[in-house]
Amino acid sequence: MPGPQRVSPFRLGLPGLPPAFDQLAAGFIYGLACDQQSIRLPLVAAALAARAGRGGMAVLVTSVDPAVQARKLALSGLDVGEMIGAGELKFFCHTMETGRDLFVTGTQRLLRELDGLGLPDGTLILADGADRLFCLADPGAAVQATRAWDEWLSRNDHALLATFSPPSDAPRDFVTLRTVADGFGGFGVVRGSDDEVTLDIRHWFGALGPVPRRRFALSVDEAGRLFAHASLLPSRALVPIEREWTVATRQAAIGLGMPTQIRQADTLLDVIDKARLMPAGTVVLHFDRASQVAELARTVAAVRALGKAQVRVVIRECKARLRAAQSIALLRLGASSVLSADLTDASVRLTVAALSGTLFSREVETDVDAVLSGIGAPERACACSFGEMATRVEDALRECASVDLPLTLIQLSPASPQAADSVHAALRKGARDAVLSERGGSLWLLLKGCSSLQAEPALARLLGRRFDMLLAGWQHWSDAPEIRATLENAASFDTPNALRAVVTPIGLRRAVGMLAFVVAALAGATHDRPAFAATPAEQFRQQFDGADYSRAARTGAHLLAERPDDRPLRLEVANALAWSGRYDAAIGQYEKLYGSDLDAAARLGVANIQRWRGMTDVAADTYEAVLRKDPGNADARAALALAGRDLRAATTFRVASASTSSQFDRLDGTVSHRWWTRDRFARLEVGGTAQRNDTPAERVTRRELNANVFLPGLPLSPRLDVSWVSGERDRAFARVGLELVRDRFGVRFGRIDWGRAALDMQALRDGLTAGSAGGWANFSTMVGEVRARADGYSVSDGNKVLEADLRLLPVLQPIPGRIQWFVGGYWRKADRNDPRYWSPAHPYSVVNLGVQRGWYGERHDVFVSVQRGFSMSNEARSGWSVSGNGRWWIAPDTAVSAEVSWSDTPRPNPYRQRQVAVSLQQLW
Repeated sequence: MPGPQRVSPFRLGLPGLPPAFDQLAAGFIYGLACDQQSIRLPLVAAALAARAGRGGMAVLVTSVDPAVQARKLALSGLDVGEMIGAGELKFFCHTMETGRDLFVTGTQRLLRELDGLGLPDGTLILADGADRLFCLADPGAAVQATRAWDEWLSRNDHALLATFSPPSDAPRDFVTLRTVADGFGGFGVVRGSDDEVTLDIRHWFGALGPVPRRRFALSVDEAGRLFAHASLLPSRALVPIEREWTVATRQAAIGLGMPTQIRQADTLLDVIDKARLMPAGTVVLHFDRASQVAELARTVAAVRALGKAQVRVVIRECKARLRAAQSIALLRLGASSVLSADLTDASVRLTVAALSGTLFSREVETDVDAVLSGIGAPERACACSFGEMATRVEDALRECASVDLPLTLIQLSPASPQAADSVHAALRKGARDAVLSERGGSLWLLLKGCSSLQAEPALARLLGRRFDMLLAGWQHWSDAPEIRATLENAASFDTPNALRAVVTPIGLRRAVGMLAFVVAALAGATHDRPAFAATPAEQFRQQFDGADYSRAARTGAHLLAERPDDRPLRLEVANALAWSGRYDAAIGQYEKLYGSDLDAAARLGVANIQRWRGMTDVAADTYEAVLRKDPGNADARAALALAGRDLRAATTFRVASASTSSQFDRLDGTVSHRWWTRDRFARLEVGGTAQRNDTPAERVTRRELNANVFLPGLPLSPRLDVSWVSGERDRAFARVGLELVRDRFGVRFGRIDWGRAALDMQALRDGLTAGSAGGWANFSTMVGEVRARADGYSVSDGNKVLEADLRLLPVLQPIPGRIQWFVGGYWRKADRNDPRYWSPAHPYSVVNLGVQRGWYGERHDVFVSVQRGFSMSNEARSGWSVSGNGRWWIAPDTAVSAEVSWSDTPRPNPYRQRQVAVSLQQLW
């Protein structure tokens, strides 16, 4: 005869629950899915109350402040103060980022922290809101986390009671939970309605063995305690995903998957018959003609009348498009979603698959005729006042929010008055059920049923495929708060043309013409013509002595063609070329003087260019070679002293601040030490950085160790940058650079800290990294000096970003005062848009025009640049950028430096960035 069974120390503790369900077995996970915190916490309180006073240990794992959690538990009928005082309860707090850390470090790190609490065997672990702890956002990581928990619990005879609350907008998390729950000792779902809150036990292996599936009603008494009792309502348990059907009409089934996986229906009546038999799943209907709306509406209402909450209805546009009013009517009758004809087959397939395992819980209307009567005939978009448009937009926002229908506000800036008339006429003719207005020289259009991804195809249908030829720029917003804020900002402009001046890019041709006119005017106004016709030699002398080196170089070139043997003239022409930034041309003239009586001066000129280009080690060798031949050469000795500033060991203290218009601020302090080997074979640098990143809501601090090795003595002059970052997670990064031609052409590749470069708190929190590869080039052409750069990044979230930059410093420099003008371009493109970092899904491209000026002396180096960017794509807007840097030697071995940059570069939404840095350098 078997002896009496031992009562398990682990219990759910719900009064009214049979012992077979109440008693939990050691070494198992028990999960309860419940999105109501007012039910979830009483469940936790009941399990803790059953544990109190029995000498066992319990640990409550939560992301909520323990004091707040204790007060909530007290309102749920349990005062945890006595348990804490008796050593029966401990709180283990984890942050909201712990779930992200688990993707990188694994669940073992969390379990080691729990072991650090010194828990005795047989401890009850309660995890409230365990979605992040089990990594439900990633199915693979969730399986690994479940295995780690299971091994840890069985090894220590612990039991885990975990509550989950998958968000309603993440059905995949619930599907993942149901998948990993197969490995739990027990799993149940708590659902609530106006009639009853129920606990649906899906499977349960308690301390007394397996028990059949049951369903209990839950109630809360006046003291806040939860208890269970028999349910009076029929069971509505979820059907397993593997038993769900997909029923689709033949047109809608195209691209959904293998024909054997889809139950196709020939008619809508056949759809209703199959929906009546299906236990759960998704019904996909097609829309291909306007006369089909009424038939579709009655089919949706008939399927919804079956009362199956786990049956979803999807409308797929095929060959025709539903108007906004028609989509709203179908959603009111019970359609789950409307899929646009712009979606690819793969997107439709993924959308339908994502609905698996979800419930349809929205209230629906049953009077089909009344709903259809409200559709009305399609109305053309008619212009209205801006104030009336704001009112109609607010009505549309409320209407679409009730049925989860997207809508998009579009601002169009016509390129000319004639283009404005054409755009206005096209919109009034083609935009049905739309709201149209005009303000500030821009047209404003609200499209109901149009998402942000569909905005560009919608404009292409309304205005033609080359609609961008009619527009100088356009923007769109699909988020309700952004739409309201945009309309409020637009209404605040008193001058009608003020808004157009902000959002409409100036035409590139017009900008170039204006710049050329200004340059010519400046050149003509500042260069007084002599009263007599000066000879070319006199012109050259005036220009050279007046520091107009760009014009002096051109005039001197003509003189050299007449006097090729005039070596002093050639040296001055070479100097003029070098001092106006035309380095390659200057080197060509210097080299022609090698072996002559001006050999030392020519070599010094080449060495100076090498130093200005950053090849200080090469320049120093040249200076020393000149001094070995002529020890008394004062110019070589002074130049070598200047080069020595970059070759001597140096310690630098740097403080930098950066901020963006998205309310992100960064402050960091760096200490670094740099030195060369005696033979100048290698340059090494090590340093450390303490960094603080702030937003109004949170702060992240990090520490970095950096090392740099540059080996100009080896072929390809390899460069290695290595960094180690310590903060919420420890990571290492490295990047390698090779110069295929020294200072002319190079490549680089490696792994970089993408989160740091993004200047975004979310990217930093998520620990984004990127593999990078790219190249750069500096070369001379007949029109000027060219600098080019191209880089590609493979981000750790699967996205890819490409960017390229080009700048030309032209030969023709007519602006006086040694001010140089330049032209360039920038291009950036990503596979998809990600809100955590700048990733334009459509190409971002601008053309830059600007001016720069440098001041250089023995005790200072100052450089300032100002540029204006002109948009060349819809993702870009015109913007300004200003930058400057300088270094001042306050003592022979001590220098202070400053760097400042500011940019206002819409992308296309407004974006501003500011950076300031100061540093102190000490030579040794």
